[in-house]
Amino acid sequence: MRAVLPALRDTGARVFVVGYGAQVGEGLLREVASEPSDYRFAPAVEDLRTVYEELGRTLLCP
Repeated sequence: MRAVLPALRDTGARVFVVGYGAQVGEGLLREVASEPSDYRFAPAVEDLRTVYEELGRTLLCP
């Protein structure tokens, strides 16, 4: 994963990451996200809808 991050960033792609569950590797996921605000965490399945709705609002074009 870490090996491809520089090439991915060079493309200009914005990377959103969602961590799910108690055993998520948060450090790595934060590293993968383009910005700190592009990382979200859902501790339980019930939280996933909210997380994806927030991301959807982020992606809406002005």
